[in-house]
Amino acid sequence: MDEPPSILVPPLDMLRHLGDLLSTKEGADVELLVGGESFAAHRCVLAARSPFFEAKLSLSAAAPTKNRIIQINGMEPRVFRAKLALIYTDAWPEPARRQQWRTSCSSRRRSTACRG
Repeated sequence: MDEPPSILVPPLDMLRHLGDLLSTKEGADVELLVGGESFAAHRCVLAARSPFFEAKLSLSAAAPTKNRIIQINGMEPRVFRAKLALIYTDAWPEPARRQQWRTSCSSRRRSTACRG
């Protein structure tokens, strides 16, 4: 009897692939402006992973060419970079940076972006 064909299953590393999307900016369709710094991102990833971005992006879902640039206030770029990495990879920054993130968000009026 013939053996059934085997199927090679690739490694299960979706979070690494999402992290690669963030770092390469391939297919990015939204720009996030934070403290004068620009971050390229993907609307579908942001909306799926963050209630804040889901709400922000749902208003422009009917017109995807509008609101390609979103201004985020009340957060430092280095903190937002860590938050964005968390959204894409489910990985917290190392402990020293995690403390900086907490301090930055709690030292200001807690913005919706800090709450995620």
